[in-house]
Amino acid sequence: RSPRTYVRLNSTGTSPRASSAFSSPLVTRTSPFVQWGRGALTIPIIRHVLTGRNARPEHLDMIEKMVHRTRSSAFTHFAHLFTALDTSDGFPALGKVPTIVIAGDEDVLTPHSHGRYLAKQIEGATLVTAEGSGHFSMFEDADQFISVLDTLTEKVAANQ
Repeated sequence: RSPRTYVRLNSTGTSPRASSAFSSPLVTRTSPFVQWGRGALTIPIIRHVLTGRNARPEHLDMIEKMVHRTRSSAFTHFAHLFTALDTSDGFPALGKVPTIVIAGDEDVLTPHSHGRYLAKQIEGATLVTAEGSGHFSMFEDADQFISVLDTLTEKVAANQ
């Protein structure tokens, strides 16, 4: 890959509790169940599971709209990946380009410890902690997120 290629890596489904729930046949095969579950994703649940203390009301509204506008089939078709997805074979390639792992310290879906693990496994990677942010740190702390991306872009441009 050329240095201009940006790779985004998501580590999903590494929590044993989430894995067993998402791999059940009821969830993976029945969209009506998923549709019902999505209806239950109210703002308090979104605040507890998807965001951290930095989330503002407009973040919660946007995330709720994203969840409710996503087709049920999108959830049921990727649910099995929570137990099967392993992207670790790509770590050596990521070690050849500037890599920053951004992890919210209040992320319930992909805990901060997973970000630390990724940063240790990818040679030369930098871990940036989004304090007070959950799974949507790019919204919850947009200024830090943009600053980190600007730094990464400058680093890539300097190496060309």
